[in-house]
Amino acid sequence: MRWPICSSNVAASTRAVAEWRIAADRNPAILEFQVKIAEAYESVQRFEEAAAAYSRAIDRHGDDPSLRLRLGRVLHASGRTGAALEQFREACRGPLATAECFVELAAALLEVGRLEEALEALDRALALSPR
Repeated sequence: MRWPICSSNVAASTRAVAEWRIAADRNPAILEFQVKIAEAYESVQRFEEAAAAYSRAIDRHGDDPSLRLRLGRVLHASGRTGAALEQFREACRGPLATAECFVELAAALLEVGRLEEALEALDRALALSPR
């Protein structure tokens, strides 16, 4: 199988999405194909389509915190801070949560004026990655 290359070029990203969709339809169990679709949309700032692709990946592949984190980022970039907060909170739950999840959560919380909660999230990030 030929692997499409995503670039910042809109036409190339559109072609990449089409190719990744074919690959994803043929092999729906392969998470990477869904993620590549989302990344291609994200590279040309089509955040709604990227969010839909990440949501499909979450539906098909469970609660991978990295998917929730990526979905939160595109929601945040599209101005949907409330929805992004939900995804960041989900990414921060469970044993696979990373410091990065808590940093993203803190940034979104600061944006909506929730300083105390943001500081708590930063404390959690530092506890996970004290460097």
